[in-house]
Amino acid sequence: MLITTNFASAPFPHPQRANGHTYRGEVFPASPHYSDNRVALFVPGGFRAGKQVDFVVHIHGWRAALEEVLEKFKLVDQFRASGRNAVLVVPQGPLRAPDSFGGKLEDRDGLRRLLTEALAVLREHGVTGLADIGRVILSGHSGGYHAIAAMLDRGGLPDSIGEVYLFDGLYGETDRYLAWLKGGGGKLINIYTDSGGTKAESERMIDALGQANVPFGRCGEKDLDLTELRSQRALFVHSDLGHDGVLFERQQFRNFLRASRLEPLGRGREVVFGGCTWTVRSGRGGPGPNVWEPDNVWLDASTNLHLRIAHREGEWSCAEVTMQKRLGFGRYQFQTIGRIDRLDDNVVLGLFNYPTRDVGPDATHEIDIEFARWGEARNPLGNFTVWPVERELKQVSKAFPVVLTGDEATHRFTWSRSQIVFHSVNGRREGDQEVISTWTYGPSEPARFISQQPMPVHINLWLFQGRPPKDGQEVEVIIRDFKYTPNES
Repeated sequence: MLITTNFASAPFPHPQRANGHTYRGEVFPASPHYSDNRVALFVPGGFRAGKQVDFVVHIHGWRAALEEVLEKFKLVDQFRASGRNAVLVVPQGPLRAPDSFGGKLEDRDGLRRLLTEALAVLREHGVTGLADIGRVILSGHSGGYHAIAAMLDRGGLPDSIGEVYLFDGLYGETDRYLAWLKGGGGKLINIYTDSGGTKAESERMIDALGQANVPFGRCGEKDLDLTELRSQRALFVHSDLGHDGVLFERQQFRNFLRASRLEPLGRGREVVFGGCTWTVRSGRGGPGPNVWEPDNVWLDASTNLHLRIAHREGEWSCAEVTMQKRLGFGRYQFQTIGRIDRLDDNVVLGLFNYPTRDVGPDATHEIDIEFARWGEARNPLGNFTVWPVERELKQVSKAFPVVLTGDEATHRFTWSRSQIVFHSVNGRREGDQEVISTWTYGPSEPARFISQQPMPVHINLWLFQGRPPKDGQEVEVIIRDFKYTPNES
């Protein structure tokens, strides 16, 4: 869906261009050059609206008109091909004028106002409900650098901007970009050419980063790959293309977005397991942090659930599924296949419920069965943990060694208002024979220490602190079954 409409928060008109602009003796009057307040919003097919909406804001260069920018540089096509679950925002800047001024986007809180209005337009078109501004990526070609520097400095969304892409556009404002990087602002990708007038300034910034001990990478465009794009916090790419070609000839706008931290599009996969529907996780984030890859989750012909930690194209990725409904008091049972007692020291298998935002924040309410040594071989592998209702209280855990007598095991917790009883036993069984470990947690004030609210169940396989397995091997765990038996008490 492509929406082009008028925005009050669009760059123009602006008081500083009320009388137009003169460049090298040529006058560009306010009308038509600084009176066009249109903004284009592109929502890709399969976009999933949530409580937050991620945006990519692209600022065009000199002598440009909105429709021509979208067509010439194939911005919509590249954005669609990137497969990111975000909305593209392209405001009209100076209309066919040689001018880098960003108008209202250079005013204080200008970016925040633009995206707040974008959310309102998306609601009007039925794309989203009430939502907040999520992650923001700023992209600019040529003269777009000026408005981007201002938005980094005073756009009103310092915690939202995670990435900046400059396409042959580093003509100046270098100190602002340096300050953003030094302040831990996020990731910068600067692609520059020999003929576009940005090479000298790019090399000056490279020198400044080196002197400031800020890590960066540099490479030729033909050597660029997704691994390089993902691994560098500041990346300088020298291109053999022309000034306009860097934005579309090799589809680098698409490639930069594919390597971004935006959630993938169209990966809202589901699996039906244990009589319940589960959502397969994708994207990047905690715990770890890690990459969560939907292809690492599948059901075999016997409907066993497989979770894998995989290594592809130089990157490790993990697996997680989340039940789509919430369950309350009762018996939660997970049956595993495989020697989980031999998991690598950096690998974590989690069988747990977890609070949604309306129930409580992270580090509350959760009930965990985890198999992890947390990076240290000396730590016991098994962990039963209960997180309190009130965040200021501490979680309570029991750690225990895990020794399996075969390839199958059963793990369960029985949750009631006043206590939680954990069991981990050898074999596939409903009873408590061949116990590996058991623990009953019954605090004196259960309403403060044991959650009283239903929550979804999660199953995940991940890397502690994002560290690769010590043995360098991929990991696979099989969950034979999940069973829930309700208990109102």
